[in-house]
Amino acid sequence: MSTKFIHLCFSSYSEVMFRNHEDYVRGINDLIIASYKTGTTILAYVLMSNHVHCCIQTQKDPQELHRIFKTSYGRYFSAKYGRKGNIGDLDVKIVSIEGYQHCLTAISYCLRNPLHHGVTDSPLNYPYSSVAAYFRDSMGLGPFPKTKSHCPRRLTPANVAKPNGLRFDPDGRASLDTSVDYEQVEMLFKTPNEFIYNMMIRKSGKKWRDDQSDDNTGKPVTLEMLESDYFLVQEMEKHERFKFKVTEISDCSICNIIDNELIPKSDLKSVYFLSIEQQLSIGHYLHSKYSCSLAQIARCLAVSDDSFFRLFHK
Repeated sequence: MSTKFIHLCFSSYSEVMFRNHEDYVRGINDLIIASYKTGTTILAYVLMSNHVHCCIQTQKDPQELHRIFKTSYGRYFSAKYGRKGNIGDLDVKIVSIEGYQHCLTAISYCLRNPLHHGVTDSPLNYPYSSVAAYFRDSMGLGPFPKTKSHCPRRLTPANVAKPNGLRFDPDGRASLDTSVDYEQVEMLFKTPNEFIYNMMIRKSGKKWRDDQSDDNTGKPVTLEMLESDYFLVQEMEKHERFKFKVTEISDCSICNIIDNELIPKSDLKSVYFLSIEQQLSIGHYLHSKYSCSLAQIARCLAVSDDSFFRLFHK
């Protein structure tokens, strides 16, 4: 069976999947452990607050990686927050990719995702992706951090043996040098300058599509092809030209305010136990004090956009 290059995107449009730093670390660890269990090579990954992108090589059905990740992370999330049911959307977007330029483009779009969504003005600084694995010396990062063979129990699935070879950074996150094939990615980009160009300078459009025609392997890789259908590609392309203001208060920050400042006042376990009246009260507070968009408030409160909007404006 031949090895396939795949781009995966799985999302949770209506609610935040990763509410704090610990959730992100656990999510990364679940993804990496799922890759070990399925014999999958991860080339690049990025975890956003409500969706995940990863570029992989596998001989198996990529749905299996998604299933194991979603099951493991879903159990952790449900136990922590008292949530019922599956987390995330049912479908996963899977794109098979062939050709050098196509693969390079898919990895670039994966790692640039924080820029596309206006979370940062430099994907090189985003903490919850594999971007720090590549060309470390040239990026001024130096050697990979010292690692250890274990991490706190809450950061890995219960009753699952740690895969041989997997190591963890001091904060409990699966170490980049044992979780992604950074050497293969460096070979694709060839030089640090080419990597930086693709991360920061290259723009979506006709020229990038035409560059991929040299592969003679079908349609060019585009944002529309890889991104969840929920997001506006036009906005992402505008962000590539730095015509935006970086999100002043992130989903993670809003969730921190909700979970650690507002929820304790209600003596409840999490947002999943709030009444409609409590949701609206918190929503009005956040909108007034932090000028958050209603869409951001809705996903941080894990409520339906449409119903929340209607009640909010009554």
